[in-house]
Amino acid sequence: MMLVSVRVRRYSPPDYEGVLWIENVSFGRRDAHLYISYYAIQDYFLVAELDGEVVGYAVGSVLDTVGKVVSIAVHPMYRRCGIGKSLLKTLLDNLFRHVEIIRLEVRESNVPAYSLYERLGFRQTGFVPGYYPDGEGARIYELRRET
Repeated sequence: MMLVSVRVRRYSPPDYEGVLWIENVSFGRRDAHLYISYYAIQDYFLVAELDGEVVGYAVGSVLDTVGKVVSIAVHPMYRRCGIGKSLLKTLLDNLFRHVEIIRLEVRESNVPAYSLYERLGFRQTGFVPGYYPDGEGARIYELRRET
């Protein structure tokens, strides 16, 4: 694994095309633009930038006392380089300023994602069969702020 140094910052409108491409290639959504419109209204929408190019993003939200990791994705050429971890750690730090617990759902088949979550301290708290439109189940994870 080659580690690269990226700048993690808030999303801004000029990042749209880069995020759209990553969303499409990562999730294959025909309506990716709708997801990005949703992400853009969230308080926690971060991008990872490398040499002026958007190479990843992470989105979070807060509802009452619980934070949520809404989505995270990294450009395929830069996966397993530490970018997802940098994005996620920055997102968690931002969310934990306001909440005690952060939750997320992840596809049962997405071993790289839930391996990262587990390395960062998330614990599986549940499973929802058929959670995704294609029928795949979701692992439910939770992380509590250290006291």
